[in-house]
Amino acid sequence: MKFQIFYLLLISQFISFGQFSAKEIEKGYKFYNSHNGIFQKKTKFTVNPNQIENVCNYINLDSILANFKSFGPDNLDKLDIVFSEDQVNTLNRKLQQIVKVELDPEKLDSRYIIGEFAVTNESFPVFQKSIYGVEYAFIYQSNLTVPEYSRLLIYEERDEDWAVLGFGQLPLFDKEGMRERIQKFPEEYQVINSILLGTRDLIQLEFVEIDRITNGYSAESFQIPANIKNKLDKDDLSKMMIFLNNAETGKMDITHLLDGLKVFPASEIDNCGKTIIRLSRPYLFEVEGEKYALIYSSIISSPLNAGASIKLLKKSNGLYELIASPMLWVS
Repeated sequence: MKFQIFYLLLISQFISFGQFSAKEIEKGYKFYNSHNGIFQKKTKFTVNPNQIENVCNYINLDSILANFKSFGPDNLDKLDIVFSEDQVNTLNRKLQQIVKVELDPEKLDSRYIIGEFAVTNESFPVFQKSIYGVEYAFIYQSNLTVPEYSRLLIYEERDEDWAVLGFGQLPLFDKEGMRERIQKFPEEYQVINSILLGTRDLIQLEFVEIDRITNGYSAESFQIPANIKNKLDKDDLSKMMIFLNNAETGKMDITHLLDGLKVFPASEIDNCGKTIIRLSRPYLFEVEGEKYALIYSSIISSPLNAGASIKLLKKSNGLYELIASPMLWVS
């Protein structure tokens, strides 16, 4: 009977925690509660980076260190020597066995808020001791405002607290492959696809008019960088203002959009409870042979969590890259 109870407890732990043992889960909660992390709003379920296309190829120590961005001058050199070969193999195995964990609010400090949505999504922490007996924690993290890259943060335990050493920058998609595909589309859709590259949010099929708040803009008040504005004449600026106040509507041609983008008519996604991206048609112009674009973009997660901006982009190596984005409104 005792063996049966033990066996059932063991199975229940495996079902609840996947590849994480009860001890590892306990250590993870202790990590959350022992340092002042800036990301205090967390999703109910942590993420598994091994299930994310492209990212899964980089969930190992060599890739992390090859793309390491340090918060201190000696951190990379330190991380390169603190683990033995066996410890590196153990760490890589732990990273490749990360699973989703349902966070228990009862085990977290009251400063943490658990919800269905958060701008920043994280994996459950993985731990590895060094040859010196120092504990390190590794956490995968993605941010909805940075659709191009995610990162794997590395912490070092210090006096019962944790100091972040830096992070390995991990690409969310094959940028070079996407660049080649985008250049095959008409110019205005090169702008649209450049903006939507890597997004996991819903996209409204219909182009939108620019919010009426922009009617207060003029050629003088619209903040175009001086190095560009000085090369434009009044006629160019006037055309921009006409665009800002009278952008054409209509529907996107989905045959000119990248595969995998989630595009729906407004009638199907209004008030759906998910984040929605709405775009105007882009306005294209050239300055001394360089291609630029203006486009209105709004992102709405809820009535109290939304914002809109005018994006100014410049074409560089086949992609339109953001160079200015004055906000129009935030709620």
